[in-house]
Amino acid sequence: MSEKAYPFNDDREKMDDFLIMTKDEFLRSYSYLTEEEYDETARNLGYRDLLELLGWTVYGDPDDRGDGKIGIEIGKYSPAGEDFTEYIEFDGSLESLAKELESIAYYFDEDEHIEMWIEAKRNGTSGVPSTRELVEDAHEIQKMLDSLAERVAEYEKSKTIIREE
Repeated sequence: MSEKAYPFNDDREKMDDFLIMTKDEFLRSYSYLTEEEYDETARNLGYRDLLELLGWTVYGDPDDRGDGKIGIEIGKYSPAGEDFTEYIEFDGSLESLAKELESIAYYFDEDEHIEMWIEAKRNGTSGVPSTRELVEDAHEIQKMLDSLAERVAEYEKSKTIIREE
């Protein structure tokens, strides 16, 4: 009779390595853990763990929308230093989260984002970078959103985390 596999989702150090190492690298590094424990941990990732492992911050507790959905705010600093945030409404499942992230990435409008910051600069907001930097940053934000949507969708399907290159 085989022993029960215990996930290590609550061990932050292992979870940090879980994100950056391949399965083989991880199991060689943590030779006392079994493949079953690795797999059980992968199956037990919730949306918050997954988003945080992928480099995004989940702010606060989820809002209960009252319609079977929850709302969360996530954020990440862009290369130009913008504290970029998005509010996501989904049913709490990774499948629903993946679909919402795909939609957010698809509908992100780089030109609109640039215009918003140019207007803010005209209205006296300090710290707004040059137009050239805004253009580059909006493009990088699009890449951040595309990558996040792709990685969450892939995880939802395969329970494998795609590392950024």
